[in-house]
Amino acid sequence: MHKAANAFVLPSHGEGCGRQHVEAMAMERPVIATFWSGTTENMTEENSYPLKSDGLIEIEEGAFKGHKWLILLDKYSPEIIGEIVLGHITRILEHRKNCSCYRVIVS
Repeated sequence: MHKAANAFVLPSHGEGCGRQHVEAMAMERPVIATFWSGTTENMTEENSYPLKSDGLIEIEEGAFKGHKWLILLDKYSPEIIGEIVLGHITRILEHRKNCSCYRVIVS
């Protein structure tokens, strides 16, 4: 699946070990994801496009009670995340278009 994609995008509240991110990196796909929890072990400014937040909240009810999640909606609405991701993807495609080692098909 990663090989068929142009990029891996996962803005989430938190990840365990960030396995999906590592798999995408292994397939040489740009990673645009939340920079929190397990993802911080492998994501850097040099190898990915991290989405950062201002803080955490502790879940008070339900199956995730006691877990800490990254605050996304206070800083990033779905529309803002979409704009950020689109900007990152545009820069990635521009970079690839200028590299002789990549072939970009734009439909």
